[in-house]
Amino acid sequence: MRLPIQLQIIIFRKNQDTTEYLLLKRTEEKGGFWQGVSGGLESEENVMQGIKRELFEEIGINETKRIIDKFHFFQFEDKITSFFEKKVSDTEKIILSEYVFAVEINSNIIIDIDKNPCKEHTEYKWVEFDEAINLLYWQNNKDGFTKLKKILDEAK
Repeated sequence: MRLPIQLQIIIFRKNQDTTEYLLLKRTEEKGGFWQGVSGGLESEENVMQGIKRELFEEIGINETKRIIDKFHFFQFEDKITSFFEKKVSDTEKIILSEYVFAVEINSNIIIDIDKNPCKEHTEYKWVEFDEAINLLYWQNNKDGFTKLKKILDEAK
């Protein structure tokens, strides 16, 4: 059963002197916008298990270099017609909490969105920060990317 907790996972890699971020384009049925890896936490898993599951489901990887833990958090209201495996009315809104993590991967890791059982994405691309900010649809996603960039810049 799904919990009212969302995970946003910003995937990044170092490519020579540049940091690149992975963006996924959702299918038109799911909004058609660009975002990072995201998904809901299941009741039987802890956060790290949820991150690993989402990484494997959405981009086909199970190898990470490092994880930057919960550096951004927000809540949002969403009108969802079937969530937590129950039917809700068209007007019922659910408050979801979203925790943002970052995962660094090696530059030679192959991304595979075609094996995703939910077929959520039509394409992916690696972009630098400015392009990511321009492509991201949701302000909360942009805020997470901006916070991550600050963390990475401070670590230099």
